[in-house]
Amino acid sequence: MGNQPDSPPIEPARIWNIEGAVDEQGHVQRVSIVHSPFVIGRGDDVTFTVEFRDVSKRHAEFFFRDNALFLRDLGSKNGTQLNGSPVTDPVAVRSGDVLTLGKHEFRIVCENIETLEELLERIEPAKRTSALLELGTRQVRELMASGAAEPRYHPVVDLADGSVLAYDVFGRGCTTGGIISAPSDLFFVAAYLGLEEGLSHLFRLKGAEFAHRLPARALLFLRVHPVEFENPERLVKSASELREKFPETPVAFEIHQALVTDIKAMANLMGDLEPLGISLVLEGFRGPAERLDELVRLGPDFLKFDKRLTHRINQLDPQDRDMVGMLVSLASETGIRCIADWIAFGDDMEVCRQLGFHAAQGPYFGEPSAAPSL
Repeated sequence: MGNQPDSPPIEPARIWNIEGAVDEQGHVQRVSIVHSPFVIGRGDDVTFTVEFRDVSKRHAEFFFRDNALFLRDLGSKNGTQLNGSPVTDPVAVRSGDVLTLGKHEFRIVCENIETLEELLERIEPAKRTSALLELGTRQVRELMASGAAEPRYHPVVDLADGSVLAYDVFGRGCTTGGIISAPSDLFFVAAYLGLEEGLSHLFRLKGAEFAHRLPARALLFLRVHPVEFENPERLVKSASELREKFPETPVAFEIHQALVTDIKAMANLMGDLEPLGISLVLEGFRGPAERLDELVRLGPDFLKFDKRLTHRINQLDPQDRDMVGMLVSLASETGIRCIADWIAFGDDMEVCRQLGFHAAQGPYFGEPSAAPSL
Protein backbone atom coordinates (compact mmCIF):
# COMPACT_ATOMS: atom_id res chain seq x y z
CA MET A 1 0.00 0.00 0.00
CA GLY A 2 2.87 2.39 0.75
CA ASN A 3 2.67 5.38 3.02
CA GLN A 4 -0.75 6.91 3.47
CA PRO A 5 -1.29 10.59 4.17
CA ASP A 6 -1.92 11.42 7.80
CA SER A 7 -5.42 12.40 8.82
CA PRO A 8 -6.06 16.15 9.05
CA PRO A 9 -5.41 17.56 12.52
CA ILE A 10 -8.42 17.65 14.80
CA GLU A 11 -8.94 21.25 15.89
CA PRO A 12 -11.14 22.20 18.84
CA ALA A 13 -14.81 22.53 18.02
CA ARG A 14 -16.20 25.99 18.57
CA ILE A 15 -19.48 27.44 19.64
CA TRP A 16 -20.52 31.07 19.28
CA ASN A 17 -22.54 32.90 21.95
CA ILE A 18 -24.33 36.24 22.17
CA GLU A 19 -24.80 37.86 25.56
CA GLY A 20 -26.44 41.03 26.85
CA ALA A 21 -29.57 42.58 28.34
CA VAL A 22 -32.75 41.61 26.49
CA ASP A 23 -35.39 43.90 28.04
CA GLU A 24 -35.91 47.20 29.88
CA GLN A 25 -35.64 45.41 33.25
CA GLY A 26 -32.05 44.54 32.45
CA HIS A 27 -32.43 40.76 32.31
CA VAL A 28 -29.22 39.37 30.84
CA GLN A 29 -29.14 36.29 28.63
CA ARG A 30 -26.35 34.29 27.06
CA VAL A 31 -27.52 32.22 24.10
CA SER A 32 -25.54 29.84 21.88
CA ILE A 33 -25.69 30.51 18.15
CA VAL A 34 -26.45 27.04 16.85
CA HIS A 35 -28.98 27.79 14.09
CA SER A 36 -28.28 29.30 10.70
CA PRO A 37 -29.73 31.78 10.11
CA PHE A 38 -29.92 32.99 13.72
CA VAL A 39 -32.36 35.90 13.67
CA ILE A 40 -32.40 38.60 16.35
CA GLY A 41 -35.35 40.92 16.89
CA ARG A 42 -38.53 41.86 18.70
CA GLY A 43 -40.89 39.58 16.74
CA ASP A 44 -42.37 36.21 17.59
CA ASP A 45 -40.63 34.30 14.78
CA VAL A 46 -37.01 35.06 15.67
CA THR A 47 -34.31 32.91 17.23
CA PHE A 48 -33.22 35.43 19.88
CA THR A 49 -35.86 37.81 21.21
CA VAL A 50 -34.88 41.24 22.54
CA GLU A 51 -37.73 43.41 23.83
CA PHE A 52 -36.62 46.96 23.08
CA ARG A 53 -38.77 49.41 21.15
CA ASP A 54 -35.91 50.61 18.98
CA VAL A 55 -35.15 47.05 17.85
CA SER A 56 -37.01 45.88 14.72
CA LYS A 57 -39.11 42.73 14.69
CA ARG A 58 -36.48 41.09 12.48
CA HIS A 59 -33.47 43.27 13.05
CA ALA A 60 -30.33 41.30 12.12
CA GLU A 61 -29.12 37.76 11.68
CA PHE A 62 -26.05 35.59 12.00
CA PHE A 63 -25.27 32.87 9.49
CA PHE A 64 -22.47 30.39 8.92
CA ARG A 65 -20.43 30.21 5.74
CA ASP A 66 -17.19 28.27 5.20
CA ASN A 67 -17.00 27.45 8.91
CA ALA A 68 -17.07 31.16 9.84
CA LEU A 69 -19.79 33.29 11.43
CA PHE A 70 -21.21 36.29 9.55
CA LEU A 71 -23.61 39.08 10.48
CA ARG A 72 -26.00 41.04 8.30
CA ASP A 73 -28.65 43.67 8.89
CA LEU A 74 -32.21 42.79 7.84
CA GLY A 75 -33.32 46.29 6.86
CA SER A 76 -33.79 47.42 10.45
CA LYS A 77 -35.17 50.90 11.19
CA ASN A 78 -32.43 51.95 13.64
CA GLY A 79 -29.50 50.09 12.15
CA THR A 80 -26.95 47.46 13.14
CA GLN A 81 -23.35 48.16 14.11
CA LEU A 82 -20.38 45.91 14.73
CA ASN A 83 -17.64 47.46 16.85
CA GLY A 84 -19.15 50.88 16.11
CA SER A 85 -19.21 50.47 12.32
CA PRO A 86 -22.56 50.28 10.46
CA VAL A 87 -23.31 46.90 8.94
CA THR A 88 -24.48 47.38 5.36
CA ASP A 89 -23.14 44.18 3.81
CA PRO A 90 -22.50 40.77 5.44
CA VAL A 91 -19.44 40.97 7.67
CA ALA A 92 -17.39 38.28 9.40
CA VAL A 93 -17.60 38.20 13.19
CA ARG A 94 -14.72 37.62 15.62
CA SER A 95 -14.81 36.61 19.26
CA GLY A 96 -15.06 39.68 21.50
CA ASP A 97 -16.85 41.80 18.91
CA VAL A 98 -19.57 44.18 20.14
CA LEU A 99 -22.91 44.13 18.33
CA THR A 100 -25.17 47.18 18.61
CA LEU A 101 -28.86 46.98 17.73
CA GLY A 102 -30.36 50.47 17.90
CA LYS A 103 -28.80 51.69 21.17
CA HIS A 104 -28.31 48.30 22.82
CA GLU A 105 -25.02 46.45 22.97
CA PHE A 106 -24.34 42.73 22.92
CA ARG A 107 -21.04 40.89 23.08
CA ILE A 108 -20.12 38.00 20.80
CA VAL A 109 -17.96 35.32 22.40
CA CYS A 110 -16.52 32.17 20.81
CA GLU A 111 -15.56 29.19 23.00
CA ASN A 112 -13.95 25.82 22.44
CA ILE A 113 -16.25 22.86 23.13
CA GLU A 114 -14.74 19.46 23.87
CA THR A 115 -17.78 17.19 23.49
CA LEU A 116 -21.21 17.11 21.95
CA GLU A 117 -22.66 16.43 25.39
CA GLU A 118 -21.15 19.68 26.66
CA LEU A 119 -22.82 21.54 23.84
CA LEU A 120 -26.23 19.97 24.31
CA GLU A 121 -26.18 20.76 28.02
CA ARG A 122 -26.17 24.43 27.06
CA ILE A 123 -29.24 24.16 24.85
CA GLU A 124 -32.80 23.87 26.07
CA PRO A 125 -34.14 20.32 25.53
CA ALA A 126 -36.74 21.30 22.93
CA LYS A 127 -33.99 22.64 20.64
CA ARG A 128 -31.34 19.95 21.09
CA THR A 129 -32.32 17.81 18.11
CA SER A 130 -32.48 20.82 15.79
CA ALA A 131 -29.14 22.03 17.14
CA LEU A 132 -27.55 18.64 16.48
CA LEU A 133 -28.89 18.67 12.93
CA GLU A 134 -27.80 22.26 12.36
CA LEU A 135 -24.23 21.66 13.52
CA GLY A 136 -24.06 18.16 12.12
CA THR A 137 -25.31 19.07 8.64
CA ARG A 138 -22.30 21.25 7.98
CA GLN A 139 -19.96 18.69 9.48
CA VAL A 140 -21.34 15.65 7.65
CA ARG A 141 -21.31 17.48 4.31
CA GLU A 142 -17.68 18.46 4.95
CA LEU A 143 -16.91 14.90 6.02
CA MET A 144 -18.35 13.46 2.83
CA ALA A 145 -16.60 16.02 0.63
CA SER A 146 -13.18 15.72 2.25
CA GLY A 147 -13.19 12.09 3.36
CA ALA A 148 -11.96 13.29 6.75
CA ALA A 149 -12.85 10.15 8.69
CA GLU A 150 -10.64 8.10 10.95
CA PRO A 151 -11.33 4.46 11.83
CA ARG A 152 -11.12 2.92 15.27
CA TYR A 153 -10.07 -0.72 15.59
CA HIS A 154 -11.37 -2.99 18.35
CA PRO A 155 -9.42 -6.25 18.68
CA VAL A 156 -11.25 -9.57 18.48
CA VAL A 157 -9.04 -12.09 20.28
CA ASP A 158 -8.67 -15.81 19.61
CA LEU A 159 -9.38 -17.57 22.91
CA ALA A 160 -7.16 -20.51 22.01
CA ASP A 161 -3.85 -18.63 21.79
CA GLY A 162 -4.59 -14.97 22.62
CA SER A 163 -3.72 -13.69 19.14
CA VAL A 164 -5.72 -11.01 17.35
CA LEU A 165 -8.16 -12.82 15.10
CA ALA A 166 -9.82 -9.71 13.69
CA TYR A 167 -10.45 -6.02 14.22
CA ASP A 168 -13.97 -4.69 14.59
CA VAL A 169 -13.88 -1.37 12.73
CA PHE A 170 -15.80 1.77 13.75
CA GLY A 171 -15.82 5.08 11.90
CA ARG A 172 -15.20 8.47 13.50
CA GLY A 173 -15.47 11.95 12.06
CA CYS A 174 -12.37 14.15 12.23
CA THR A 175 -13.33 17.25 10.24
CA THR A 176 -11.74 20.57 11.12
CA GLY A 177 -13.64 22.00 14.06
CA GLY A 178 -16.00 19.04 14.07
CA ILE A 179 -17.87 18.51 17.31
CA ILE A 180 -19.64 15.27 16.40
CA SER A 181 -17.55 12.12 16.18
CA ALA A 182 -19.68 9.23 17.50
CA PRO A 183 -21.05 7.03 14.68
CA SER A 184 -24.59 7.11 16.12
CA ASP A 185 -24.71 10.93 15.97
CA LEU A 186 -23.08 11.09 12.55
CA PHE A 187 -25.53 8.55 11.12
CA PHE A 188 -28.45 10.40 12.74
CA VAL A 189 -27.49 13.53 10.80
CA ALA A 190 -26.64 11.52 7.68
CA ALA A 191 -30.13 10.00 7.75
CA TYR A 192 -31.60 13.51 7.82
CA LEU A 193 -29.53 14.30 4.72
CA GLY A 194 -30.07 10.95 2.99
CA LEU A 195 -26.34 10.17 3.15
CA GLU A 196 -26.27 7.02 5.28
CA GLU A 197 -25.08 4.82 2.40
CA GLY A 198 -22.29 7.18 1.48
CA LEU A 199 -21.13 7.55 5.08
CA SER A 200 -21.14 3.79 5.64
CA HIS A 201 -19.15 3.28 2.42
CA LEU A 202 -16.64 5.95 3.46
CA PHE A 203 -16.11 4.34 6.87
CA ARG A 204 -15.43 0.96 5.24
CA LEU A 205 -12.90 2.46 2.82
CA LYS A 206 -11.10 4.29 5.62
CA GLY A 207 -11.07 1.15 7.74
CA ALA A 208 -9.24 -0.71 4.99
CA GLU A 209 -6.98 2.24 4.13
CA PHE A 210 -5.33 2.49 7.54
CA ALA A 211 -5.26 -1.24 8.30
CA HIS A 212 -1.65 -1.62 7.17
CA ARG A 213 -0.61 0.41 10.22
CA LEU A 214 -2.02 -2.14 12.66
CA PRO A 215 0.41 -4.27 14.67
CA ALA A 216 -1.12 -7.52 13.43
CA ARG A 217 -2.46 -8.35 9.99
CA ALA A 218 -5.93 -9.65 10.71
CA LEU A 219 -9.40 -9.83 9.27
CA LEU A 220 -11.37 -6.57 9.27
CA PHE A 221 -15.01 -6.60 10.37
CA LEU A 222 -16.53 -3.74 8.36
CA ARG A 223 -20.04 -2.68 9.26
CA VAL A 224 -23.01 -2.43 6.89
CA HIS A 225 -25.71 0.13 7.63
CA PRO A 226 -29.31 -1.19 7.61
CA VAL A 227 -30.40 1.23 4.86
CA GLU A 228 -27.91 -0.40 2.47
CA PHE A 229 -30.07 -3.52 2.30
CA GLU A 230 -32.75 -1.51 0.51
CA ASN A 231 -30.57 -1.59 -2.60
CA PRO A 232 -28.33 -4.70 -2.65
CA GLU A 233 -26.92 -3.78 -6.05
CA ARG A 234 -25.40 -0.58 -4.67
CA LEU A 235 -24.03 -2.49 -1.69
CA VAL A 236 -22.32 -4.95 -4.03
CA LYS A 237 -20.96 -2.02 -6.03
CA SER A 238 -19.58 -0.55 -2.81
CA ALA A 239 -17.99 -3.91 -1.98
CA SER A 240 -16.46 -4.12 -5.47
CA GLU A 241 -14.90 -0.67 -5.09
CA LEU A 242 -13.52 -1.65 -1.72
CA ARG A 243 -11.97 -4.80 -3.12
CA GLU A 244 -10.57 -2.98 -6.16
CA LYS A 245 -8.79 -0.45 -3.95
CA PHE A 246 -7.61 -2.97 -1.35
CA PRO A 247 -7.28 -6.32 -3.12
CA GLU A 248 -5.10 -7.97 -0.45
CA THR A 249 -6.94 -6.82 2.68
CA PRO A 250 -8.90 -9.62 4.41
CA VAL A 251 -12.44 -8.35 4.90
CA ALA A 252 -15.75 -9.50 6.38
CA PHE A 253 -19.00 -7.55 6.33
CA GLU A 254 -20.64 -7.28 9.75
CA ILE A 255 -24.45 -7.33 9.67
CA HIS A 256 -26.90 -7.36 12.54
CA GLN A 257 -28.77 -10.65 12.59
CA ALA A 258 -32.11 -8.84 13.02
CA LEU A 259 -31.72 -7.58 9.44
CA VAL A 260 -31.80 -11.14 8.15
CA THR A 261 -35.51 -11.40 7.49
CA ASP A 262 -35.37 -12.85 3.98
CA ILE A 263 -32.99 -15.83 3.95
CA LYS A 264 -33.10 -16.16 0.17
CA ALA A 265 -32.29 -12.49 -0.44
CA MET A 266 -29.42 -12.61 2.04
CA ALA A 267 -28.11 -15.79 0.43
CA ASN A 268 -28.14 -14.02 -2.94
CA LEU A 269 -26.16 -11.13 -1.45
CA MET A 270 -23.62 -13.54 0.01
CA GLY A 271 -23.33 -15.16 -3.38
CA ASP A 272 -22.37 -11.78 -4.86
CA LEU A 273 -19.85 -11.08 -2.08
CA GLU A 274 -18.15 -14.47 -2.17
CA PRO A 275 -16.23 -13.88 -5.44
CA LEU A 276 -14.89 -10.68 -3.88
CA GLY A 277 -13.45 -12.66 -0.98
CA ILE A 278 -15.75 -10.95 1.54
CA SER A 279 -17.00 -13.18 4.34
CA LEU A 280 -19.93 -12.61 6.71
CA VAL A 281 -20.24 -11.80 10.41
CA LEU A 282 -23.71 -11.84 11.97
CA GLU A 283 -23.81 -9.82 15.17
CA GLY A 284 -26.34 -9.41 17.96
CA PHE A 285 -27.38 -13.08 18.23
CA ARG A 286 -29.52 -13.81 21.30
CA GLY A 287 -31.20 -17.09 20.38
CA PRO A 288 -33.38 -19.05 20.49
CA ALA A 289 -32.28 -22.29 18.86
CA GLU A 290 -34.95 -21.89 16.17
CA ARG A 291 -33.39 -18.59 15.12
CA LEU A 292 -29.99 -20.25 15.02
CA ASP A 293 -31.40 -22.90 12.65
CA GLU A 294 -32.44 -20.10 10.27
CA LEU A 295 -29.06 -18.38 10.38
CA VAL A 296 -27.14 -21.62 9.97
CA ARG A 297 -28.74 -22.01 6.55
CA LEU A 298 -26.79 -18.93 5.45
CA GLY A 299 -23.49 -20.38 6.62
CA PRO A 300 -21.94 -17.18 8.04
CA ASP A 301 -18.28 -17.36 8.96
CA PHE A 302 -18.81 -15.79 12.38
CA LEU A 303 -21.69 -15.42 14.81
CA LYS A 304 -21.26 -12.70 17.42
CA PHE A 305 -23.37 -13.28 20.52
CA ASP A 306 -25.21 -10.30 21.96
CA LYS A 307 -23.57 -8.72 25.00
CA ARG A 308 -26.75 -9.35 27.02
CA LEU A 309 -25.79 -13.02 26.91
CA THR A 310 -22.05 -12.67 27.46
CA HIS A 311 -21.36 -9.58 29.58
CA ARG A 312 -20.80 -10.86 33.14
CA ILE A 313 -21.55 -14.36 31.94
CA ASN A 314 -19.78 -15.67 35.03
CA GLN A 315 -22.69 -14.35 37.09
CA LEU A 316 -25.46 -15.96 35.02
CA ASP A 317 -27.50 -18.74 36.53
CA PRO A 318 -25.98 -22.13 35.63
CA GLN A 319 -29.09 -22.94 33.59
CA ASP A 320 -28.68 -19.77 31.49
CA ARG A 321 -24.96 -20.45 31.00
CA ASP A 322 -25.77 -23.97 29.82
CA MET A 323 -28.24 -22.51 27.32
CA VAL A 324 -25.53 -20.23 25.91
CA GLY A 325 -23.12 -23.16 25.74
CA MET A 326 -25.70 -25.25 23.86
CA LEU A 327 -26.13 -22.48 21.24
CA VAL A 328 -22.35 -22.19 20.85
CA SER A 329 -22.08 -25.94 20.39
CA LEU A 330 -24.86 -26.08 17.79
CA ALA A 331 -23.29 -23.25 15.77
CA SER A 332 -19.79 -24.69 16.03
CA GLU A 333 -20.96 -28.05 14.70
CA THR A 334 -21.81 -26.33 11.42
CA GLY A 335 -18.40 -24.65 11.15
CA ILE A 336 -19.49 -21.23 12.40
CA ARG A 337 -17.02 -19.54 14.74
CA CYS A 338 -18.69 -17.94 17.76
CA ILE A 339 -17.60 -14.62 19.27
CA ALA A 340 -18.46 -13.40 22.77
CA ASP A 341 -19.08 -9.67 22.89
CA TRP A 342 -18.36 -7.15 25.68
CA ILE A 343 -16.06 -9.25 27.85
CA ALA A 344 -14.74 -7.01 30.62
CA PHE A 345 -13.29 -9.46 33.16
CA GLY A 346 -10.91 -12.40 33.12
CA ASP A 347 -13.35 -14.79 34.80
CA ASP A 348 -15.90 -14.09 32.06
CA MET A 349 -13.27 -14.81 29.42
CA GLU A 350 -12.53 -18.14 31.07
CA VAL A 351 -16.22 -19.12 31.16
CA CYS A 352 -16.52 -18.27 27.45
CA ARG A 353 -13.50 -20.44 26.70
CA GLN A 354 -15.03 -23.33 28.62
CA LEU A 355 -18.35 -22.91 26.77
CA GLY A 356 -16.58 -23.28 23.43
CA PHE A 357 -16.44 -19.69 22.16
CA HIS A 358 -13.73 -19.29 19.55
CA ALA A 359 -13.05 -15.59 20.15
CA ALA A 360 -14.07 -12.61 22.26
CA GLN A 361 -13.87 -8.85 22.34
CA GLY A 362 -14.48 -6.17 24.93
CA PRO A 363 -12.73 -3.94 27.47
CA TYR A 364 -10.74 -6.86 28.89
CA PHE A 365 -8.84 -7.12 25.58
CA GLY A 366 -8.59 -3.41 24.84
CA GLU A 367 -10.66 -0.42 23.79
CA PRO A 368 -11.24 0.74 20.19
CA SER A 369 -8.24 2.81 19.12
CA ALA A 370 -6.83 4.54 16.09
CA ALA A 371 -4.18 2.86 13.99
CA PRO A 372 -0.64 3.93 15.01
CA SER A 373 0.92 6.78 13.05
CA LEU A 374 3.76 5.95 10.70
